[in-house]
Amino acid sequence: MGYTLAVSRLAALAISSYASMFSSMVHSMQVLPADMQHKLQRTIGFGVLAISASITHIPELVAASSLNISSRFDIRGAMRGPGGEDHCGCIAFIRLVREGEQLSLACMEYAAACKNSDVRSIFVELGKIYTYLHTAEVQRPPGQIHGEGVTPKSRRTFLTGVTSMGLIIMKRYPETESLISPELKGFFHQPMETIVTCNNRAELTDAQKLFLMCEACFDLAAFPSIFCKELFKGDSAESSRVPQILIEACISGYKHPPVDEPTDSIIQWGRLRASILSLLRSSADPGLSAFGVEATKALISAECEAISTTLQTKSESSAFFHELVICEDVVAAGAFVVVVKDIADGITAKLKESAIDTTQAHGAIANCLATLFGCKDSVYAVLGYGHSSSEISRDWEDPCASLAEAWFLAVDAVIQACGQIQSFENSALKSLVSETLALFVRILLSKRVEKEQGKEPIYLSLDGPQTLAMVGFIESAFQMGPGILIEVANLFHANNMLLQTRPGDVTDPSVVGGGVVAAAIYRASSGAVPPWAVEYLPDMFKSLYESCGNEFLFAVLNTAADLKLSDSCTFGCIQPGKKLAGYYFDHLKPKIRDDFTAKTREICNAAIDGAKWRKLKVVIKAACGGKKNASGFSLKPGFTNWECDRV
Repeated sequence: MGYTLAVSRLAALAISSYASMFSSMVHSMQVLPADMQHKLQRTIGFGVLAISASITHIPELVAASSLNISSRFDIRGAMRGPGGEDHCGCIAFIRLVREGEQLSLACMEYAAACKNSDVRSIFVELGKIYTYLHTAEVQRPPGQIHGEGVTPKSRRTFLTGVTSMGLIIMKRYPETESLISPELKGFFHQPMETIVTCNNRAELTDAQKLFLMCEACFDLAAFPSIFCKELFKGDSAESSRVPQILIEACISGYKHPPVDEPTDSIIQWGRLRASILSLLRSSADPGLSAFGVEATKALISAECEAISTTLQTKSESSAFFHELVICEDVVAAGAFVVVVKDIADGITAKLKESAIDTTQAHGAIANCLATLFGCKDSVYAVLGYGHSSSEISRDWEDPCASLAEAWFLAVDAVIQACGQIQSFENSALKSLVSETLALFVRILLSKRVEKEQGKEPIYLSLDGPQTLAMVGFIESAFQMGPGILIEVANLFHANNMLLQTRPGDVTDPSVVGGGVVAAAIYRASSGAVPPWAVEYLPDMFKSLYESCGNEFLFAVLNTAADLKLSDSCTFGCIQPGKKLAGYYFDHLKPKIRDDFTAKTREICNAAIDGAKWRKLKVVIKAACGGKKNASGFSLKPGFTNWECDRV
């Protein structure tokens, strides 16, 4: 076994490593010498047969981990990749499939030739291997991942490869459809049946039911989008029943009575939430269906309602926002908002590759906007609720920070997708972006900066990736031009935020709106955000310059330095008669203020190069009190990871 394991593992890793080379050689088969063609065909053919045999006969994990409780399994002696994840045979198989249709077909044809068989017979054998893996997994005791077969994630990787291969074969050989199509439908209906029937099994506990639903949902998500999107079309009661059951189970979980510690059923509910996230992602092709939009809106709203309720109760602990349930190590809050972000990013990528036409893109983007627009009030209610991380017990995982990050990332991604089709005039987009800009301003104006007196209102923490997401959103929002800034000015006027400017300042609504946003950025530079965020100043104002020009940029920068509340108005941390930009701008001496105007005018009129924007950052930082030492903020973070295939 020691020799077999090592050789099989090495062979699978070699096939994985050379998959791209095999693909290139198959594409150029006509120019290869006859003897090399023969060797390539035998290498690929026997390689496919070898990895099929290794998946069938060599377990991924032979025994339970002998390490301490913090590790689920040993790496040494396992049939796993160098990173310690997945059966090497499953990795090799999916690598071959993902290289494209031509290599996938070649793999099946060459394997059939090596075995003196045909493509249909090879596919049937692959189907039997999958059935064996699933049966072995079901027969293992609950929670045990070692022993005969492979782990659930490896099995799903193989399932993705088999189903994709089946679709490719049917496309190339239509006569095989009568054999392959029923096989694929059988694989797909198996987890559907589990989801529909498990609630009626009286012998199961709530935790066991949720576990079975979760595993079945992950199985569905492993299928190509052409299968998953059928669940959300709403064409048949049978198929739509499955997502309805899943969504109802997830939403009802948010309404679970409060408990001090997460129970087994709550932990399994957290995994179910992750599996639904995977299924929604898989069903988007290229965007969500109308049913998918309503489902996503309902899930986002339910999560926001749960966050608001938990914050209002001021509990010492939370069974949901806990390191075992809703957190970055499992799936952070805001996960269903991230579905929209992922879809919009996918649309942008496909448009760049000309993989979809503008009509498809318009429809998919419209559904993204409908999803965000339908749940925006629930999100704003949470992010506008007064609280901070310091108010949250150590037993909590702050959900508001990751929700804010998800929201700003999603709106940013939708703007980018609209930019690819030159569609910034969409009224829903303009409303959504202007309201999100207003949320950005509200958050910044509720942060007390250095040397300002008084108690800071308790509000969303900015020490994390949510600030990184805000910066990217501002850059994209500025690309939409001055029209979006008029909307911002109107929103604040509608909220009785009475503003005053210095005599001679431009009073155009777009300039005033831009000035409000720029004043919030000045406030950020004065110490309201971590120092690393200030380094993005050049990128933000460069974006405004590119969409609006020199004169508009200068007017905005100048107006932002003077905007202040009227003597009868308060907003956030800003007292009546004080400037939005904060303490340092309130105390600028006339000569320094005039010098600021002169320098910004000189920079705005300068030639376009990197130095122009670096100089602007230096001028703004100097006006905002200079470099902030010992700020107490953390170092620059990375974005939250919402991947959940291994939960």
